[in-house]
Amino acid sequence: MVPWSRLHVFRWWGLPLLLVIGLGIGAFLGGVRLVVVQTESMAPTLRAGDALLVVPVAPERVQVGEIVVVRRTIPYGRTTMVAHRVVEVRPGPEFVTQGDANPQPDPGTASGRALVGRVVGRLPGVGRGLLWLQRQSLALVLLLVGVGLLALSLTADRPRRCPRCGAFWSDGPGGAGRSDAPHPV
Repeated sequence: MVPWSRLHVFRWWGLPLLLVIGLGIGAFLGGVRLVVVQTESMAPTLRAGDALLVVPVAPERVQVGEIVVVRRTIPYGRTTMVAHRVVEVRPGPEFVTQGDANPQPDPGTASGRALVGRVVGRLPGVGRGLLWLQRQSLALVLLLVGVGLLALSLTADRPRRCPRCGAFWSDGPGGAGRSDAPHPV
């Protein structure tokens, strides 16, 4: 039997970690990308800080009304990804997009080559955590993970005192002194 403290630690840290790792592997193998919404141009449909699940799609399959992610060139030659709704599909194909909160369509059109994919899901608020991790240095993240693992290792196998006789035992490897073993003599 696993002591409650180990179950508690796993439930609050292990399951979410496994979920994130599983999503990452699934996203990598399935071609799904995570894109973080950084502005309120799609409010109330999408909010700043949401993470979007984006899947690749052929440009010919995009329809009016869908939310797509396209690459746009911004001043000084930099590019950014924009998640907006398609309001018109032109031959080529080229897309006219517009944010739900914007009064007018985006300037110019986005070509099929600029299409990143179609938005298929939204994880509210998850993008804030992803942005925080992105902004932190790798050393800080590794330090926090190391401290967390050290804390888990120090608390996972603490010796316990028997309430009847005061003898110590632990849930250590090898089965000696297991918590379901008979009372130590």
